[in-house]
Amino acid sequence: MTTDREFTLIRHFDTDEAEELACLGGIRHDLSRVLEYCSVLEALSPAPISKEPLQPLLVWEAVSTACVIAYARCFAPGFRRSLEHTLLDIAPEHIKKTHTYFIEIRNKHVAHSVNSSEDNAVMLEFGMRGMTPQGVISATTRSHRLIPIGESEIPKLRELVSWVDGQIEPLYMAELDKVLNAARKLSPHELLDLGIAPRRSFFQHDKLLTRRRERR
Repeated sequence: MTTDREFTLIRHFDTDEAEELACLGGIRHDLSRVLEYCSVLEALSPAPISKEPLQPLLVWEAVSTACVIAYARCFAPGFRRSLEHTLLDIAPEHIKKTHTYFIEIRNKHVAHSVNSSEDNAVMLEFGMRGMTPQGVISATTRSHRLIPIGESEIPKLRELVSWVDGQIEPLYMAELDKVLNAARKLSPHELLDLGIAPRRSFFQHDKLLTRRRERR
């Protein structure tokens, strides 16, 4: 006597009922990434204060930039529905100020060059004889950038992200219940007809570009 083997399948529930849950899930994914990036920065602390050696500075700059972008994209319009800044209207005053600070860091420093957080200058090298300049030898450019996040700002960003996620979680759970109720009404045939779920949550960019080209 044989019995049917029991196992589970994961399928893509791509319906109107699931759209809001998918958006909220994407936002919560970005918020969780911010906290993970913060953990990386805490492991790297203290923040590097010079270019020697260069690698720690580059890693800190890259991860702190990712922190700011991942948080700000939750409020930026795009493919998915974004959060409204009015979500922060009921927040404590210090949370509002932290939110505004990091959004402005993204808008005025990380994504655009519109403030004094960078310094670009032309430098001249010239020879000297005693106290008398003898002539210009070369011209070079020098650029300095402030790192997006210092180590003292990590706890503030953590608190901000936790507050925002706390506002979203009840909405997420309510949408999850709606989706489960709708999904449990599907017949076995309809369940098997659902699309294949992505195997990984992170797609390589070149593969994504290839898929887009194929659709043209």
